[in-house]
Amino acid sequence: MKVTSTTLRKNSNINTIFCDFFDTLIHRNVHPNYVYKLWSKYLIQELGLNININDLYKTRLQSLAYISNKQQIRKVEVLYKDVIAEVYNRFINNNIFPNKISFETFLKLSSEADYIAEISVQFTNKNLIEELRELKSQGKNIYLVSDFYLSKTIFMKILKYHSIDDIFNDVFISCAVGHSKENGSIYKYVLDKTNCTSESVLMIGDNKKSDVINASKYHIKSIYLKHSKHKRRNKLNAIGNDKNDFNLILKDIEKTCKKSDFPYSQYIIFFTIFIERLYKEASKKQIKNIFFLAREGHYLKKMFDYYQANNSLFESQKINTHYFKISRQSAMQFALKKLDEEKFKYLEERYGNMSLRMFLENFLFPDSKIAEIVEETKLDENEIIKQFVTSESMTVLRSSNCFKKYYEENRVAQKEYFNGYFNSFDVDIKKEGITLVDVGWGGSMQQWLNEYFDKTVSVTGYYIGLKKIYDITDQTKRFGINFSIYPNESYTDTLLMANSQLYEQLLSAPHGSTLGYTSKENDYTIEYHQENEKYVYDNYFSATQDYMFSIYKLFLEKLKPITYEDTIVQKNMTDLTIRTGLFSRNKDLKFLKDVTQGFFQNIGNTEVGIVYKTEKIGMSKAQLIKTFFLYPEKTFRYLVKLKPMLYNTKSKVVAWLFTPFVNGVYYYIKFNKYIRDSFFNKELI
Repeated sequence: MKVTSTTLRKNSNINTIFCDFFDTLIHRNVHPNYVYKLWSKYLIQELGLNININDLYKTRLQSLAYISNKQQIRKVEVLYKDVIAEVYNRFINNNIFPNKISFETFLKLSSEADYIAEISVQFTNKNLIEELRELKSQGKNIYLVSDFYLSKTIFMKILKYHSIDDIFNDVFISCAVGHSKENGSIYKYVLDKTNCTSESVLMIGDNKKSDVINASKYHIKSIYLKHSKHKRRNKLNAIGNDKNDFNLILKDIEKTCKKSDFPYSQYIIFFTIFIERLYKEASKKQIKNIFFLAREGHYLKKMFDYYQANNSLFESQKINTHYFKISRQSAMQFALKKLDEEKFKYLEERYGNMSLRMFLENFLFPDSKIAEIVEETKLDENEIIKQFVTSESMTVLRSSNCFKKYYEENRVAQKEYFNGYFNSFDVDIKKEGITLVDVGWGGSMQQWLNEYFDKTVSVTGYYIGLKKIYDITDQTKRFGINFSIYPNESYTDTLLMANSQLYEQLLSAPHGSTLGYTSKENDYTIEYHQENEKYVYDNYFSATQDYMFSIYKLFLEKLKPITYEDTIVQKNMTDLTIRTGLFSRNKDLKFLKDVTQGFFQNIGNTEVGIVYKTEKIGMSKAQLIKTFFLYPEKTFRYLVKLKPMLYNTKSKVVAWLFTPFVNGVYYYIKFNKYIRDSFFNKELI
């Protein structure tokens, strides 16, 4: 039955409706105060504030209480601008802002954060909206009258979002007009503003005191909507904690991925956390341009662009993203020095022993030029020479006129082509520096670029993880967002470093490696997609990435209306790493075996597949066992490889019998951490 029908039939003189908003026209699926926490989350994310969510939440509540007391008015009557000004002043006093920001900008960002916080948790009372539309069509005047903390401008945006802004003749908000339903004063104010008589008005609301008793003081009839179910939900939503909410979402995403036809698609959780943290860091440091490095950056850029489009509070704050095709091979080309100065140190470290042909193929020489050089030097092009770049053969090669000529032509051309390619991005690197994003693991591209620009341009790197040490200068700072050995390697860092090859493979790109550079007319880059690598991408990773992106969108939607701190996130990532690494199923192991055949390093000994060799462990069996019992996380990167190795031997029975051992390892790692935290928290052993 329509709520107003009986009342209107009995009171034909009523031609105006006053309608409440919350728990009348609109409901929230969270406790009312929770939107303040969401506001806190979005502001911290957008500005990179040096404060946690709960502290910012409390700052706002206390600022409101202070202004209310200072002005001797009710909280719902305090101007939105005054509350945010008090928050702003407290931030300034305590150095909360990482960068200088005007109050006007902060107010705009705050308003947008409040708007997004509200609409992310609201749903409409469709029946009442339908009824109000019908009354509107009958010529009734309808006004929205609400005790609310936001400005009228934000309120109108909320109404527009729900497509109900056209219903109301006008909107009266307590904090905007300085009167409230809480004490009834707003009724006289609205009656005066609308030139209505109290006998011609019907008030609809869910609060007995504010919407019924206080309205009756002005002889306004009312309809009381009890909405007990919604009120009970609001009270119940005060129970629980953010940690559990976050954990439940993560478990749901992980479960969904594991049930899918795409093994290891739960890695989207790691990538999502990386993108969210990267956005916060870029906002905090006011980075204007980000270069995502090929090839893993192809997928990361896609994720970042989507995240920014759906989470940025202001279009004007947009970070420009660029896809930068570069590899160790191509970086070597443009960074080459004149022959008498070039030591070929990188090739020596990468290859060590190699043949003349292997060496020359790194310089984009066609076969005809290689043949000329071989003919002139009289060297065996296929003989593997120990430490080639310091050998007698290298001395002979350096004296070759053909090699000198072609080397210099290639070196000069590559510099010219690279400069043209880099300048096409139209970024003022002298002013801004260069910000790189990649999967990791050391930051060699930073070194190449910083040296190429004669150390006059700062090159900063943000990576999923860092696990290799390089000489860091003030111009080549680098950060591992999910894990890092800098400034020191923690328990969680050690665990997250395991199986880093999977990060690389799941982030595969649809194109080949960049071998060098060419003209603008030829699209700047020379690329080569190794055959089995291309096969694996087309047949495995393309579909996996499509599925992961659909989960990514779902994950972000689920995360939007909840708050969580970084400590909770890191703990969950660590637990997920252990579970994923140890509890591999047969379909996971088969997937690993198939796709590792496409793992191809674009420079080096061109091994195909992820090859695990026992000599890489670097410790005796006794040392390994001792380390496992004392610090199991330090042996985790070996433990996660046992199952795949057993599976590859086709000993399925052995792999199956290995399961109880794996379960024991999992619980021992957890137990070991508990004991160390409880009894050896000083970390002196």
